[in-house]
Amino acid sequence: MASTTFQWTARISCIENELTINESILIFFGPVPEGPGDPRTSPHYVGSWDTVPDDLAPGALDTGDKKSTVIQSFVNLSRAIVKRLGSNGLQPAVAEPFLKENLSWCIIRQFDDIERIDLSQVPSLEVVVLAIPMTDSGNGHPRKSGPPQEHPDITKGKKGGYIDHEDKEIGTAA
Repeated sequence: MASTTFQWTARISCIENELTINESILIFFGPVPEGPGDPRTSPHYVGSWDTVPDDLAPGALDTGDKKSTVIQSFVNLSRAIVKRLGSNGLQPAVAEPFLKENLSWCIIRQFDDIERIDLSQVPSLEVVVLAIPMTDSGNGHPRKSGPPQEHPDITKGKKGGYIDHEDKEIGTAA
């Protein structure tokens, strides 16, 4: 008998020239840690996108106008969901309300010290949650994945969350 579970991920995107050297977008389940120190040591830390501008990446080519180039990365949420909620936590009826209430993020820049970057300094930042259905046929064949399903309501209304590109310009989300 076939069964379906879901893999959850945060898609993080922004306009390339809004990021600088050594910036990371950190994802948490729970509040973003306050105060000094490395927020990646928090028990709420899930994962990060550590940025490397093109001109610093080995073998990178000049891609031209970085003022409009949107870049993106993904942070897997599934392992952290299972750790917090068990395997049933991957089902949309459980994961969606949990993520809506608990998913948070921040930006840091690290050289010698860690500097917190105000989210308003990256106005095009958009964190959107995707769920990928994974169907197990139950007959020993590999699981098959379906198309990713965007869940904009999880991050909509949060600074750096879902931007309705039909209604708003990038960077104007509340």
